[in-house]
Amino acid sequence: MGPDLDEARPLSDLPGRDPEGEELDWLAETYLSLAAARGTDSAPPLVRVVTTEEHRELVARQQAAAPRLLEEQALKAIGLLGTDDKLAELTVVAAPPAVWLPDKRVLTVLEPALGTLELEHALALSLDGTCTPATASRDARLAALAAHQGIATATWLADMLAEREVSLSDAAIDGQVATGVLSERAAWISGHPLVAAEQAWARTQGTLVALRLHQAGAFRSLDSLCKDPPAATHAFERPEEWSARGRPPLAGPAVPAWESAGWRRLGEDRMGSFTLGWWLTQIGGDPELAESWVSDALTVYRGDGTLQAAWSVQLSDLQDAHLLRSLLDGRTLRDGRTLHVELAGQTVTVLTAAGEPVLQTGENPGGGG
Repeated sequence: MGPDLDEARPLSDLPGRDPEGEELDWLAETYLSLAAARGTDSAPPLVRVVTTEEHRELVARQQAAAPRLLEEQALKAIGLLGTDDKLAELTVVAAPPAVWLPDKRVLTVLEPALGTLELEHALALSLDGTCTPATASRDARLAALAAHQGIATATWLADMLAEREVSLSDAAIDGQVATGVLSERAAWISGHPLVAAEQAWARTQGTLVALRLHQAGAFRSLDSLCKDPPAATHAFERPEEWSARGRPPLAGPAVPAWESAGWRRLGEDRMGSFTLGWWLTQIGGDPELAESWVSDALTVYRGDGTLQAAWSVQLSDLQDAHLLRSLLDGRTLRDGRTLHVELAGQTVTVLTAAGEPVLQTGENPGGGG
């Protein structure tokens, strides 16, 4: 039984401790300060203090409302998740202590989080009630997460600087300073290495891009980032390609020999440059090759009692494509499977079992880069 959200209370009714440890009714004041820094008059959210059990059940409900079974299967097929790992459960464990529920306009908070920087971050998240994560692909979901996290952290920075009578536009915050601030504000991140890494990446890269956009067009640019985030994590790594949305997308490759052997095709997903780079790191490859990412599509099969992947990755540089092929072909994953790699132009196709891939035409579920 989850918490009764009807018991959520106005911010002004919920005293807590401020970051200096003083007891006072500071939440409503903090929200108004953040809203002023953001330049919005959004109504304050309601707040419900929850137990650890209630908190985990709420996050589990969020996961159930947006099933990620295919994403989980794709991650298992390339060895980033173990056979028994459940992505929803791992996400629950790594969830921040304050969770914004936009459909209810309620902020749920673990009591120990009252008065922490993480609660201030969640209050900033609540300023963008219409900024909801995408579910078209794993890549699009992580890009939307980075957009939302970046806006919230930029808002918090603007509020902090306003107290010193410095505007965010005039602060000239560089990447090193921003990353230092973020490392302090991401102390809650823990759990499975992949889930923790994507949370940390989303907050860091999202904030750096949000700051860059704010320099260009103040918070008007952040409004557009919230309402129309890019569909690819690559946009957060290579801002010069921010508007490159018209690339022809890839479709997941087929492997006729697998299908002839009775292997079942479960679906396809786009993994994105962040996942490609993380995967290369985990298997001892060069993650910098992911910087050449243009698009990708991964087809998930079930065969021989396990999940298998046929993953096509298009790179912008032919030399990088050759390097990726030579790096991966014949490499053994931790579970003992050997990678088989084909190269067609600048598209590298990785198979987790022997076979001949056939590249497909048409759009994949994640759209273009």
